Order: sequence, then structure tokens, then C-alpha cells
Amino acid sequence: MIKRLMCVLALCAGVVISSAPVLANTPTQLPVEKFNTSYTSYKTSRSWMWWMTDTEKCAKKQTIYGARPANGGSYPVLVYLHGTFADWGKNKEGQRFVELAAAQGFIAVAMTYSSNGTLNEKEDNYHANCMFNKNFSGSGVNAICKIPGADCSKLLVTGFSQGGIIAAMAKNYNSDVKAVWGIGLNASIFPRDRVFKDVLPAPHGNRVLPNNKLVINMGEASNLSTDKPIAEDLPSLKQMTGVNCGNGYDCLQSNGSGYYVVSNSEVKDGVADHAYWMRVNSSWNKGLSFTFSPKELDPGFQPTATTEWSMIRNLDWLRSQL
Repeated sequence: MIKRLMCVLALCAGVVISSAPVLANTPTQLPVEKFNTSYTSYKTSRSWMWWMTDTEKCAKKQTIYGARPANGGSYPVLVYLHGTFADWGKNKEGQRFVELAAAQGFIAVAMTYSSNGTLNEKEDNYHANCMFNKNFSGSGVNAICKIPGADCSKLLVTGFSQGGIIAAMAKNYNSDVKAVWGIGLNASIFPRDRVFKDVLPAPHGNRVLPNNKLVINMGEASNLSTDKPIAEDLPSLKQMTGVNCGNGYDCLQSNGSGYYVVSNSEVKDGVADHAYWMRVNSSWNKGLSFTFSPKELDPGFQPTATTEWSMIRNLDWLRSQL
């Protein structure tokens, strides 16, 4: 396998410092401090009000959970978008992710959004607008850019499942988005296995983000409804990334973009399902590794792992695209 690229917060209005313990300082991790702020997100119950503008549909206050290196300074901004239902558990998924990411040298934030019932192209665009539109004063990105040290000219986005769909749409609403890492972004999460046009590049769709600024990881067993799930997912990965490696699982390009399918043999429990990265499954729920409180991530994903599907590899790739 080819080796690849690898102000004081309390003064900022709306930002609350957490007293939670920081991560241990190791040779590959920085000590971090947590904070939170808020933005005006898409209020799904208003989606039927056709006379409203898109920004008028941004009407629900939601929490943004953040973490940053404790030593101060200026850092790139990494936005993490959670999967469906993670908002029900106070975005524990995002809180854990950004804590680990901040230790790698980012101001990392997890925007919470109302995810239930919005897995459709129109409403995911509404989410992306409320999150990333700089012209809307209450947007998530405007709240983030008020955080001291947040270099919003270096804006990177990642997301899991439905969050990965919204991440792929982010540059359609904000030209400062430099690159995107999609986690679990595969055909089985789209209704009737139809990939949204706004997640596909031209000439098939409307996505502004170039192919060479997108990397996607997914698990081999992501689609549990078929005996050979990868047969359904590879065509969508090829469409979304614009690259084609036949039946190969490693389709990362020379600049690190493309896609990588995680094999069952690469994860500790032997089932690389849709949430392959979140936690090690117990014997009774193989194939269902979702959790609202991801205290344990797969050893191949969490720092200090450097697999092709690890946090470190993909965060390093995102940083290389700035």
C-alpha cells in the first residue's frame, strides 16, 4: 500500500469554557480545552412553510460543541457533523470526535442539528445553509468565526452518515470550505439507494466541491440488507469521487483524495458496518455499532492509529489541502 500524506475564550461572547478534564499530552496529542457556543439551525417543523426564505427557516437554537488546543494560538477550523439521531444524545458523538481532533491541532467544532426525518435532499440543503452561509448572521460558521484563534480562511468539514451528506454540500454555501472527509458516506444511507444530485459533481450533479478535495471512507459491511453490500456501494463511491478502481477497496489517489473501503478484517470485531469506526461491538449486536455515547472507538480509527481510514491520516490529509 502506498504511503500518503500523512484572545482568551472567556472574553468571546456566547462561548462557554468547560471544566471537563483535558486529554493526556502524548507525543502525538496536544492538551485541549472544551467550549461551547450556539447558532440558529434549520427548524424542521417549519419546512412546510413554503413562503419562508431559506434563512427564515433557520429558527432553532442549537449547541455547537467545541475543543481547541489549550496553549492558544491560531488554528485551522474543523467542522464535524454528526449522523442521524446523535442529537438525541446531546451530540456525544460530536463531542468525542472534536476532543480527539483538537488534540491534533485544530479548533474543532461539532454543530448539533435536528437530524430525524431530514434525510432528503431539500432539507439537508436547508441544514447546510443554516450552518455555512456567511450572509446569514445566525449561521454556524459566523458563530465559529467569533472564537479567538479560529482561522476561518482554513475551513475543513467532515461528517458521518447524514452529516457526511451535509458536509459534501457545504462548499455550495461557503467558498471558504477547502476539503471534505466523508465517513460512512455510501449508497445505503440515501433513500432507495439514489445519491442526491447535490452530493455529486458535474456533469451528474450540482456539488461545487472538486473531486480532488473529497475523500470518503466506508465499511465493507455498510449495507446489511444484501449478501454483497459492496456491490451496491462501489458505483455510488465512484460517482461521488469521480475515480474508478474497479472492484478495489483502496482507491485513494496520489493527492490523497478518492475513497477507501474498510474491510471486515481491519476492524477489531470483524464487521466493518456503517458505523465501523465508533466502537467495538459486543457479540450480540455485530453490524450495529451505533452509539449515542461513543466511549470506545475502533483501534484502527482513533489516535494514535495511522491506517488509511484513521483520524490521523484523514485529518493530516485535510490539513494538506489548505
